[in-house]
Amino acid sequence: MINSHPQTDFAHPEEINTFLSAHPEISLFEIFLVDPNGVLRGKWLKREEVAAIYQEGRPLPASIHSLNTLGEDVVETGLIWDVADCDCRAYPIANSIRIQPWRSLPTASIQIMMHPTEGMPAYSGDPRGVLLNLLQRLAIDDLIPDIAIEYEFYIIDPTKKLASQKGTPFYAPLDELNQVYDLNGINNNEKFFTDIYRSCEEQRLPVRTAISEYGPGQLEITLEHQANALLAVDQAIALKHLIKQVARKYNYLATFMAKPFSELSGSGMHQHISLVDTHHQNLFASERPSGSELMHHAIAGILQHAQECVAIFCPTGNSYKRFQSLSYAPTHNNWGVNNRTVSVRIPTGSSQSRHLEHRICGADANPYITLAATLACMYQGIQLKLQLPPEQKGNAYDDASCPTLSFQWQEALDHFSKSTLLESMLGESFHSIYHKIKTQECKSYNSQVTQLDHGWYFNI
Repeated sequence: MINSHPQTDFAHPEEINTFLSAHPEISLFEIFLVDPNGVLRGKWLKREEVAAIYQEGRPLPASIHSLNTLGEDVVETGLIWDVADCDCRAYPIANSIRIQPWRSLPTASIQIMMHPTEGMPAYSGDPRGVLLNLLQRLAIDDLIPDIAIEYEFYIIDPTKKLASQKGTPFYAPLDELNQVYDLNGINNNEKFFTDIYRSCEEQRLPVRTAISEYGPGQLEITLEHQANALLAVDQAIALKHLIKQVARKYNYLATFMAKPFSELSGSGMHQHISLVDTHHQNLFASERPSGSELMHHAIAGILQHAQECVAIFCPTGNSYKRFQSLSYAPTHNNWGVNNRTVSVRIPTGSSQSRHLEHRICGADANPYITLAATLACMYQGIQLKLQLPPEQKGNAYDDASCPTLSFQWQEALDHFSKSTLLESMLGESFHSIYHKIKTQECKSYNSQVTQLDHGWYFNI
């Protein structure tokens, strides 16, 4: 029996015993891990089964980290027939038990993760393990990321259809007349949002701001920042799952698709990042609005390697449709202070709150590997003392001199495959697995004949 590892945060068996004693009403447990696509995959267990996974782990096939977004095996990953689709062991993450108050049957969830040795070869494709390993590398230099995640998403009314200008019907957003920052969008659905906040309290999720975003029915919810990057991302995963499930309770749909509507704004996932030392002092703090010299090096690293990371920040074919001029999605490789047209924004605030906001990722991205990739670039910039290019002033969309990023899926995958930085910092195995999954998905996506093809070209 091995249920711990010096480099992981697996739970002690006493944790489940304490929980079961305190909650005799819980009869069902949802155990899940997060695959490279950001999809939650797992099982339901009865109460009498759950204690065993804290002692012995839970066997799951290696192929669970070989799947594409649709749940199809990607043989090229080497995690299926090459290893006889062997079982690998996953263990619960400490303090990850969360009651699910929206369930009709009393249920709790438990997040699990592949074990670094017992979970091989699947551990090599585990995105949480990628971030864990990267954080340990930063810790050697006493660099601790302080993180907050923002999600944008749409709440959809599945009883209504919305005809696009191309003639293709879509589900309609809730509150179609809602305006950006309009309180009516929240007030008109007070019961739903109250349930969201109560469920977050029940699940110990430090949710802060909820606002109406640019699109009708589009919302943004912010999590509180904290100097525990793994926990911050675990909470972001839990929040996304919670929003989807509470929406279902009200017969709504919640979508984190990057560009669900052609005519409406896309949904991003913004990463707010600073680095603190072992005394929790902000290393980006400065009286200068642009932050400290260390912060400049970190942002320079992000910009230098941004193109290599696009395939991670934009993991689906739909992701790339979000990047349009004047869309609040950045199209240029730049930075600026208090400027929402750039890729890396430095928000205003006190000198001690100085941090960067990374704005490229779609809401469909996997936050474990997007954060790992961003931190890897920041670390490289700090190590090499890279220098920042000039700050972007004003509207970057109208600046012809500003360097652009390529938002074509296959080009992004080509840049990713050639990145020695990401191969080194994310791990050679994960780098290969992710590339194989997304290359297969890209080819399949591009080969589909859609309703739009028929509408535009059928009568040629």
